[in-house]
Amino acid sequence: MTTMRHTCAVCAALQQTAIRRRDATLAEAAIRLRETHAANDAEREAFARSSATRCAPQQAPRSSMRMGVPGGNPR
Repeated sequence: MTTMRHTCAVCAALQQTAIRRRDATLAEAAIRLRETHAANDAEREAFARSSATRCAPQQAPRSSMRMGVPGGNPR
């Protein structure tokens, strides 16, 4: 089971409605939605973390071909 730290406005409103109506089916739906949103949040965080730690490959300054620009500064 996913931790219940997710609290978006939709999940909170659905849960409050379920409590107010004393509707067990709606309460179960609110819990499932909250778990799904929490799992999506965790997946998004993991993806952001993994992409932030990846570095672009380093290339030696003289390893790539350089284009000459007509009238440019020759080296």
